[in-house]
Amino acid sequence: MRRRPICEQDSIVGHGRHRKQAHDEHHDWIGIRRGLCNRCGKTFTFLPPFSPPYGHYSFIARSQALQRRFLEGRCWEAAAPTVKDPIA
Repeated sequence: MRRRPICEQDSIVGHGRHRKQAHDEHHDWIGIRRGLCNRCGKTFTFLPPFSPPYGHYSFIARSQALQRRFLEGRCWEAAAPTVKDPIA
């Protein structure tokens, strides 16, 4: 079991998995675990630290694009992050 963030009690049990986009040079899709609080019935998604909620690009790709744009002075098109080749 996992601890529920609000009540800090061990009440979350596994509730399936799904896939989420997390584009960067190492990832395209990642597996995500879901949990269910057996006390209140609320579901939770356990995201890795590099993947923002509702985002298709990882924090790694976002920071790479911002660095290229603002520190290296590239235009937005040239600042696009390096992402994994979808064919590979």
